[in-house]
Order: sequence, then C-alpha cells, then structure tokens
Amino acid sequence: MIKKSDKIHHAHCHGVAVADVMGHTNARKIRRAVGIGCIVNAVLMVLKMVTGHYGHSDALVADGFHSLNDFAADLIMLMFVGISFRGPDSRYSYGYGKFETFSTFLMSSFLIIVSLIIGYEGIESLVGYSRGMELEQPDIWTVIVVLFAMAAKEGLYHFYSSAGKKAGSKALVANAWHHRSDALASLATLIGVSFSQLFGPAFRVLDPVASILIAVFILVAACRMIAPAFGELMECSLPESDSRKARECVENTAGVDSVAHVRSRRNGHYKVFDVGVCVSPDVSVKRAAEIALAAEKSLNDEFGPYVLPSVSIIPAEE
Repeated sequence: MIKKSDKIHHAHCHGVAVADVMGHTNARKIRRAVGIGCIVNAVLMVLKMVTGHYGHSDALVADGFHSLNDFAADLIMLMFVGISFRGPDSRYSYGYGKFETFSTFLMSSFLIIVSLIIGYEGIESLVGYSRGMELEQPDIWTVIVVLFAMAAKEGLYHFYSSAGKKAGSKALVANAWHHRSDALASLATLIGVSFSQLFGPAFRVLDPVASILIAVFILVAACRMIAPAFGELMECSLPESDSRKARECVENTAGVDSVAHVRSRRNGHYKVFDVGVCVSPDVSVKRAAEIALAAEKSLNDEFGPYVLPSVSIIPAEE
C-alpha cells in the first residue's frame, strides 16, 4: 500500500525531474539563439570597424566596438547558459542559476566600460574640433552599413525576445533589449554619418556627437541590466506579489494553522522560498512531515517547475 507521504514525495521528485528535462531543453534553445546572435555580431563588428575606419566615421567605429562587446557578451552566455540550467546537486544545493545572473552582471559591466571609452573618445574629438582640428568626411558606404546594422539588430531583438520568453531566460530577454537599444543607438550613428556626408564640413561635428549619444544609450541599457543582477547576487527578495501568493498557497494547505514567515529570493531562473508554518503541538512528527511536503507541493503547483521550496514546521503556541 502506498502511503500518502510517499505520493507527495514522489510528486515533488517528479517536479524536480520535469524541471531538469525542461532545463536541458531550454538550454539548447538558448544556445541556438545565442550562437546565431554571436555570428551576426561578429559580422557586424568587422563590417562596422573596417567601414568606419576607412570611411572616416568615429561614430561607426564606436558602434563597431559596441558590436565587439556584444560578441563577447554572447560568448559569455554560451559558456554559462549550459551550467545555469543544471538542477540542484550535492555541491550546489540550490542549483546553478546564479551562473546566469553572474553572466548578466559581467555583460552589463562590460557595457559600462565600453560606454565610458566611447564617450571619452567622442568628447576628445569634439575638443579637437573646437580647437580648429578639421574632421574628415565620412564615406557614403558608412550610411549603407549603418542601415544594414539597424535592420540586423532589430531582427535580433525579436529573435532573442521570443527565444528568451519560451526558454524562461531573463538574461536572454535582457540581451534582446540590448539589441533593441543597439538599433536605437545606430539611429544616432545614421544621423551623424549621413549629415556629415551629405551636408558638408559644417555638419561633420555630428559624427562625434553621435558617438557620444551611442555611449549614453549603452550606459543606460547597462545600468538597467546590472541593477536586478546585482540585487539577485545580494539575495534581494522576490516581488511582494510572489511572497503574498506563496503565503496564500501554504495557508490553504490542510493542517497548517498559520504561516510564521516567508523568505524568498531568486536563483537564476529558479524562485526560492523558505517558509515557516505553525501546526498544532499535538501533531505527530509523521503528520508534520506530510504537511510540510504538501505545502511544498502546493508551491510547485502554483509557481511551476522552476521553484525551490523549503517548508519548516514550527509548533503553534497554545
């Protein structure tokens, strides 16, 4: 005869197994998406740098360094994404999700550094222009390359966003918005190089101005990505709505008198809950274990396979 506690434990283990299978599947999807993005960014990097250098466009060269950073960021994701979807084991009891968070943090840090470098070079060109230095006219090919880059980046945004939502990867979704910001930044490049190319020497100053605007776009996008990643690394709690939902799930579990505390945090794509429940002092140890497992199962049912619940039993006061 199968005991109730055995059924609950089997259901819990089954949920973990499902999460592991989904994790491997999602990891493959993310690798495929990032691999394609890596190739596209490598092509854009070479195209922008070469055309910008020989076409006399600081803005396009700056955009090329931006694509170099994108290429490096994709390589980081390729290295970490397979690890981040591993389930809990004896070495990492809460799984490997923080590897994804760490990769997001690294990617954002690189973006901040690149934005400062690009901004400095743009300001340096403006200072030289103000002192009488003549700026070279960008070649017409720089305009064509910028248009091509904008189309490619907007395509990568839709591709990454769709793949990230399907795989449940916030790092991939963040990278999608990064590509959207690249497309918007390239708009500044387009204005700078086209005006410089079409309207004569008086407008060539717009090229370094565009490179500074690109630096600002990169910096803003990086700060928006690094803030949540830093919060997760510092064990920031989940949104109040998640904690409230978890409390309601546990309170509705048979045998639970009340909920003493709900502590939560995120570990990559996993939501981690540490819940203390109060039960009657007269409840046996066996029954208390069954209540804890039932409460954990209710959290799994509510939040899906990517949840790591831990329920502790506290005797209720008379």
